[in-house]
Amino acid sequence: MRSLQTQWTAAVVLFGTVAVTGALAQQTAQPQRTPAGRAPAGRAPQAAGQQHETQLDEHVATCLILENDGEIAAAQIAEQNAKSDDVKQFARTMVKDHEQFVSQLERFAGPEWRNRRQQEGNRTGAAKRNENTATRERETAATNDAAAGTPRAANTTQQRGGQDPYATMLEIKREMADECQASTRRELDSKKGDEFDECYMGMQIGAHMHMVDALKVLERHVSPELQPVLQKGLQTAQQHLDQAKKIKKHVSSTQTASNEKSETK
Repeated sequence: MRSLQTQWTAAVVLFGTVAVTGALAQQTAQPQRTPAGRAPAGRAPQAAGQQHETQLDEHVATCLILENDGEIAAAQIAEQNAKSDDVKQFARTMVKDHEQFVSQLERFAGPEWRNRRQQEGNRTGAAKRNENTATRERETAATNDAAAGTPRAANTTQQRGGQDPYATMLEIKREMADECQASTRRELDSKKGDEFDECYMGMQIGAHMHMVDALKVLERHVSPELQPVLQKGLQTAQQHLDQAKKIKKHVSSTQTASNEKSETK
């Protein structure tokens, strides 16, 4: 139950982000969308409506990339620690399919995001491991501070001044994604064997139920160029959800049978 709550927290995060995006849209005078669609990457849109459309696409694509990064990270843990071969194969499929979806979304995420991703991709394995270690140390310190009642840092939003609200929300979304990844890792690291398999597959059911619903809504609001990408992502997410339910049922029945066998001995 706790693992599912973690995933539904992620759902609330993305839906909340979409809600804020809608509020931002109301602040912009938006003319009716023209067939021309979004401006090519790297070129400034000619009209206010096109500019808003481009910003919205970039915001949605970046939020979805962060969600998919979390799924990839969880799947990589499952590849290493799952007991069931079915769960391991499912995790490998998650890595492949979510990486493919991310690559399709990245061309809509804006030049700043693409440059950042490229820089991250160019880091050496040692640098990444060092960064992961530093991240875990910060998480441990934050947990200890919370337990001791130490107040956290001042609200950084107040320090941003007149920063573009889209940029502010993306910064917040990145922080939330980091928190979700950390809590998912902690939960999975605490499980072994059948318990790990059942926990991971439960997470996947919750995550993909959320993603199916989110993509249905987002597809209605993005540009005609981004819509086919989200439609394909929706089909894949539905397939993952159906598969996750079947594997979860099998894992649960196997664990129940194992428990009953142990009790009769």
